[in-house]
Amino acid sequence: MGLAEGMANTSLQRTDFTAFSSWESGPVVSIFLPQDTNRPDTDPTHRKAALQWAHETLVSAHGLSPSAAAAVLAPLADAVAAPTPGGGEAWFAAPGRHVRIPLPQHTEEVISVGQAPDVLRLLPHLLSGPDYYVLTISQNHAQLFRANRYSITPVDVPELPKSLEAALWYIKREPTLERHGSGAAHTSGGGQQLHKDDIAQYLHLVDRAVTAALADSHAPLVVMGVGYEASMYINTTHYRHVVHTPVAGNPDHMDAAHIHERSWAVMAAQPGPEQAAAARARDLAGTGRAVIDTVEIAESAGRGAIDQLLVSSALTNGAPFRGSLDAERTTLSRAVVTAMSTGARVHVVAPEELPTGARAAAAVLRY
Repeated sequence: MGLAEGMANTSLQRTDFTAFSSWESGPVVSIFLPQDTNRPDTDPTHRKAALQWAHETLVSAHGLSPSAAAAVLAPLADAVAAPTPGGGEAWFAAPGRHVRIPLPQHTEEVISVGQAPDVLRLLPHLLSGPDYYVLTISQNHAQLFRANRYSITPVDVPELPKSLEAALWYIKREPTLERHGSGAAHTSGGGQQLHKDDIAQYLHLVDRAVTAALADSHAPLVVMGVGYEASMYINTTHYRHVVHTPVAGNPDHMDAAHIHERSWAVMAAQPGPEQAAAARARDLAGTGRAVIDTVEIAESAGRGAIDQLLVSSALTNGAPFRGSLDAERTTLSRAVVTAMSTGARVHVVAPEELPTGARAAAAVLRY
């Protein structure tokens, strides 16, 4: 479901931002509220307090009558906010329109009133990072997952061996006696070298199945397993986009949530498209192909000239706040919506990654 005025959205998508392009006049109320999974009974109380503050601000700072302010906020006050997975929710209301958006990660309480919706604070929830794959591999089990920052889903690979034993069912090792320097002896299935050969063959069969399944993909592949098995797979795989940092650990003892957490930690440390975009903006600074002034960015967005828009994380973080939407945030929020509606890619970057002299944002132009 896309983000439609007067409706709740079940997930946040890039294309949903275009719905805000019709919100050309205020006042607009933007409310971000965390959800307390331990005390969900407190959520309605927090929402009521936020709406009361917004009502007072609409009357005192924006000249609305009490009844007009109540009409703007009525859909939010009357809505039944069922708990949703994630860390919170965002509400936006203006005369004649409103939107509720469940958020996939935690948000601090933020309430602002201004001439535009505060979409900058939505960006960290929207940018889910790259899609990537996770291969969990042990001698007992192999599984492929598709994931991004917020989700992980098993992928069915029909030819994927489910275990070393299943892959090498045709091999029967006779127990051999191995003697250690201490004099102790034990039996093993064909000896240590044969066992390593079996693992290598197993990993080869796993790789053949995974590489075939990902033949048309350019997504990164993260490998999780005990150290030598994961490293052996990474060093021998034919998949060109494998991440060379393994996730150490036995996945037999991890659920999907733990696998997701561990694999995303590796992915988050990899250079992403936002770093490439920031480097390009720095390289183009002063050439006329990159702009750093907020007003110029908004004008460029209006012409459909922005290819990539970089926003400082100092403006997108959810630090607790109650107040008015200032001019810079208003201008940049509108620029983000306009740029997205014309196909621009938007990235959140650390302030120090912006070109020299850029305080809030930078844009790489198409022409």
